[in-house]
Amino acid sequence: MDVLMDDAVLRDECLPAALAKVQQWMNYNHAAAAAGFAARYADHPAVSDQWLVWIAQNWGGLAPEHRDRAVRASGRNELHASYGAAQLTPFLLDHVVGSDDLAVWASAPRLWAALNDDQRARLLAAEGGHCPELSQCAAEAPAEVLWAALQQAGANLTQTLDLLHDAPGTPAAIESFVKELIGATSWQGDTAQKAVSASNDATPLWPMAIEAASHGREALGRAADMIRTLATAHPQTVPSTFAADFAPLVHRCADDSSAQALGRAVEPLPAQARAIAKTLTGANNTVGEQRRRNAAFKKAAGVNR
Repeated sequence: MDVLMDDAVLRDECLPAALAKVQQWMNYNHAAAAAGFAARYADHPAVSDQWLVWIAQNWGGLAPEHRDRAVRASGRNELHASYGAAQLTPFLLDHVVGSDDLAVWASAPRLWAALNDDQRARLLAAEGGHCPELSQCAAEAPAEVLWAALQQAGANLTQTLDLLHDAPGTPAAIESFVKELIGATSWQGDTAQKAVSASNDATPLWPMAIEAASHGREALGRAADMIRTLATAHPQTVPSTFAADFAPLVHRCADDSSAQALGRAVEPLPAQARAIAKTLTGANNTVGEQRRRNAAFKKAAGVNR
């Protein structure tokens, strides 16, 4: 039968009759076998909405190769929410994200239109380099979907960031993602570094990091790590007001270790570090503890005076 159906003309002629014959199996407790046959040709219009429903209802009984073939139904209008076959969509998504087969992943861009925002985020997060064409879908997605994809990416984060790199919503998604990391219970410094380094527009990350640094000692340390990454990966985006915005953090910091963290943050920016150091005089350099913190900042920042 497969040899016969490999010929497109014969498939168009014979598949409707074959499906009508196979449908009789449904009456003899062979529903999974019937659904498996239909799944092999799930991209053909002769496999109706009802057949797609039966494929979904018998998904658990389908052989892996039949599931691989069923994914070819991606892109059919019947998978959208207004059709009965919409119940097949989650099964197709599960199969795609759980596969390492590039042929299976090739159907992912066609499946996109039938997915809701949560499902789209899951697909982007799971891509892992299997389907670069999904970048075109990501380019049309709102920042909230891209943010959710970053949240779910886990070990795939580098590939997910590559996939989303050119999407207009990515800078806002990275900003939300990193802000969330700074406020999290435990600090994932490597994750934040990857996200900040990958941003294609780091401009909004600078004020966000400076603002975050004012929320306690722990947040200051995390924001300082982020600022150092920005300074290293995106030195051309340093705001013109950076020194003026950053200096009050040094003036107000409560201990030597915080001052050192702030110094390390600006060490890759010698001109900015010197400008900040020049503000550590007068009222900002009076009591002994303050002078000690200022010295700790200067040493970490590589400022000699």
